[in-house]
Amino acid sequence: MHGRSVEERYGLPSSTQPDLFSSTTDVVSIEMKLNAKSSIEQILKYALLGLADEIVSAREKQHYLAFLAPGEFPSLWKDRYPDVAQLIDKLRQSDFSGFLGRQSQRLRTRTARFKQIVETLTFGHLTYTQVVGFLQRIEGSGSDTQGGASVYRKLIDGLVGELRLRELA
Repeated sequence: MHGRSVEERYGLPSSTQPDLFSSTTDVVSIEMKLNAKSSIEQILKYALLGLADEIVSAREKQHYLAFLAPGEFPSLWKDRYPDVAQLIDKLRQSDFSGFLGRQSQRLRTRTARFKQIVETLTFGHLTYTQVVGFLQRIEGSGSDTQGGASVYRKLIDGLVGELRLRELA
């Protein structure tokens, strides 16, 4: 998992502060929203992070971007895209060369791969209420006495409690 270390690891100053998970085959970014809106530019920044990850690891990967937010998918966007299909249509109209032209030389030469990452990016969206429901389903019963089960339940209870305290779920 990469958080604030992305600037140093990938050489992308002031890129974004993502929760980025990378493996040998995949890059998964998670964007947690409260009140701020997302934009096409922000998605391009995530694709740029994915491209930088590929450069560092010297291999192409599959890319995913998941949004956690209080509201439904259209409420995430300044331009209120009703669904992923319309968002992808808008993304395909982006000026990929122009966006990469503002980046370092090592990224500017990879327009074709950058465009491919953007066009194949898999999106996901969950509300905080859905996350709480999921966590409660996987929490397990109090009768589970295996080592670590109590700690696991306390961790989930704490996360659920925090989301509720902040009135996100």
